[in-house]
Amino acid sequence: MVKSLIELGQLAEEEGIAFHVENNTAFDKVFVEPEELIDVVEEVRGQDVEIYFNFDIGHWFTRADQGKEISMPPEEVMNKIPGEMVKELARRLMEINPKLLDSFEGEVIDPYKTTLR
Repeated sequence: MVKSLIELGQLAEEEGIAFHVENNTAFDKVFVEPEELIDVVEEVRGQDVEIYFNFDIGHWFTRADQGKEISMPPEEVMNKIPGEMVKELARRLMEINPKLLDSFEGEVIDPYKTTLR
């Protein structure tokens, strides 16, 4: 996976695209937990490839279907992800959990005002 992400990340950089990798649902069995993808992102970045971690909390919630705990409040899991690995956060998440700003270096967006190009 790392080799593929390096190749895709290099192509994304050439095209001026911010490249992200997203966590899977619990049904996929791999790359569900933040720690799993943090290691992958670090390894890819170690090859001078710009890659970000797109954490899908909805995917993470599927852990409950597998009998695993969900932290309370649920967005607390985001604190495990180093801020420099996140490209942007929705403003609403920041209002719910201001601690997310502690190490966040990206852009805060308002998902209700963002339009796709």
